[in-house]
Amino acid sequence: MDKILTIIILTLVVSLSNTASAQQFSLSEYKKWQIKGYAKSAEKQQDIYSALIFYKYLNEQYPGNTNYLKKAAWYQYQTNDYQGAFHSYQLLDSLSKGRSVEAHYFKGLILKHQEKYHLAKKEFKAIKHAKPGKNLPKDLKLRIENEIIGCEMVLAAEDTSFLNVEITRLDNTINHKHIEINPFHIADTIMIYGSTHVDSLVLYSEKEIKPQRQFFAAKYVNGRWISSGQPPAPFNLNSDHDSGEGAFSNDGKRFYFTRCKKQTTGKNMCHLYVQERVNDSWSDPVLLGDEINHKKYSSSQLAVGTTFDPSVEVLYFISDRPGGYGETDIWYSTYNIPQKTYQKAINAGIFINTSGKEMTPHYDISQHRLYFSSDGWPGLGGLDIFFADGDMLNWSEPVNVLTPVNTSHDEVYFSTSPFNETGFFTSNRKHSNVFAGSIISDDIYFWTKTISEKVWVKGQIVGDEHELSKNLKALDTDSIHTSNKVVNDAQINLFIRKDTSQLVFMRKIQTDDKGQFKFLATKGNDYQLIIEDNRVLNKNLVLNSQDIQSVENEINLLPIEVKTISREPIRMNSIYYEFNKSELTESSKAILDSTLVILLNEFKDISIEIASHTDNIGNEKFNMRLSQKRADNVVKYLIQQGIESVRLKAIGWGELKNVAPNNKPDGSDNSAGRALNRRTEFRVIEKHNTSN
Repeated sequence: MDKILTIIILTLVVSLSNTASAQQFSLSEYKKWQIKGYAKSAEKQQDIYSALIFYKYLNEQYPGNTNYLKKAAWYQYQTNDYQGAFHSYQLLDSLSKGRSVEAHYFKGLILKHQEKYHLAKKEFKAIKHAKPGKNLPKDLKLRIENEIIGCEMVLAAEDTSFLNVEITRLDNTINHKHIEINPFHIADTIMIYGSTHVDSLVLYSEKEIKPQRQFFAAKYVNGRWISSGQPPAPFNLNSDHDSGEGAFSNDGKRFYFTRCKKQTTGKNMCHLYVQERVNDSWSDPVLLGDEINHKKYSSSQLAVGTTFDPSVEVLYFISDRPGGYGETDIWYSTYNIPQKTYQKAINAGIFINTSGKEMTPHYDISQHRLYFSSDGWPGLGGLDIFFADGDMLNWSEPVNVLTPVNTSHDEVYFSTSPFNETGFFTSNRKHSNVFAGSIISDDIYFWTKTISEKVWVKGQIVGDEHELSKNLKALDTDSIHTSNKVVNDAQINLFIRKDTSQLVFMRKIQTDDKGQFKFLATKGNDYQLIIEDNRVLNKNLVLNSQDIQSVENEINLLPIEVKTISREPIRMNSIYYEFNKSELTESSKAILDSTLVILLNEFKDISIEIASHTDNIGNEKFNMRLSQKRADNVVKYLIQQGIESVRLKAIGWGELKNVAPNNKPDGSDNSAGRALNRRTEFRVIEKHNTSN
């Protein structure tokens, strides 16, 4: 399916003087040497439709020339004219007395397209000496073995369905005579796809402006999808480039997309761009750097995935650059969200890529699964859709999704909805639009699961008082009392637990004002929730698969109690120093042993700030230095007790943050107020936080 990577509008690449759009012309009016030149030019420009026209004519004029016969057969196959291609390869097989590897190989592929798997298997087995040729794959022996396995897989299977889905072809408000690509949800009832919205077959001279493929939208209305025209930003990218392929980042703040343009060499060159959301608007498109794009090779067909680290997302794409395993491979680059940097692109590896074509990746974050199309793995015919679980270089063995999604034709651009219950793909199977006789376009199909694998998990997080020590007189207990308070507006990182040690980041969710949260879970998976909130001490919550095995669509968990602590500074009443000195007394050390040392050893993922304060007796600068030394000495003591220094921060405020008046209204000394001001406090801060 080379046309996925090439411009989809049929182009007459030769310069025909006085030839207007859609004007009829007869090849017999031209000299044979001219037609030969036109044919070579069409090949150079990778215009397979024009090349087909010219080589079919030359084959008719030179019936004994097997070179023209091979060319005509090849372009018939490339344009999905399987009946014509089979007849041509049958003739080639006859002329070679059954010794043509090319004839057997492509006859086998065509028979698979026609679902004649018994006959296809015979054709592949008839190949005795598998040597690659111009139109044959480099690893021909392996490809033949895979084709035979694919035939046997279909013939042996009692039930070739892997996904329990129903398939519907979308109507002609969306599907047109030229191909539609890259359908994906942006909401339950809104779909984006790429198209030219052109329904006629038109020949364009090389100087004419051709329609460009752009983004279009469709809405789900009264049980069917209907085109709603071109959508607003970030999809309104009208330019002199083909587009229509794109994907959002996981946080929705970036939109990645492809722009393609045909070069003078005939190659269709694609590069990846990004737009960033700024408040309610989108930035201008920016070409991604050479960490991802290659100046001499295409990069296209985007998908965005995730890994174990919430600060990193993975950008998958297709490229024909050097360093791959086949015609087109899946590559990836990681994006560091806080640093806004992309890493150099890496090939996704031999566990995904083959010597054939790997195309149109889509990453289902809810299952940590990559869907992609390939003709290099054993399949039903043409490009089939496969999936593999994992990320970057670590993949399970690819699985063919089989029927009814895959057929003997090409299936590409598989996508899932956010809830993974519906989705789309593109196919040139039977009942797709046909034009120019036997040329079949790629249409969009909608799939719906017949058996739900998802369940809504709903819960609530409730705070419970954490008893720091039995001697609560050491602390201002009113500051730590949070019993029966909901943990509202807390951010939660949701992970799948692949095993006891491996966590895979899924998405961020948030509790509402009642401490409630919900997420869509796949039955049978274990999940871990890590709460990113400095009020919460025990941040890790585990949800086992047995908790979500119910066949119901919703599970309500009992309130989850977590140990919490106030975000406000907590006063330590019994931390004393000698007058105008910063050294801790032995009694103060004992208090630290029974409070903060216990706290920090029990909850090793929290960090604290120690703050020391003075009253206003003495010089202001002296008080500032004294309070800083006192805070430093608390931190020093905690480090001596085995607490990591990176979890501790010391700050002295001197007399800047008094909590009570140092003097009474009549100007006399307020000893009680001064006692309150001479204090040591701590508060939980974000890890490695260095701000005040």
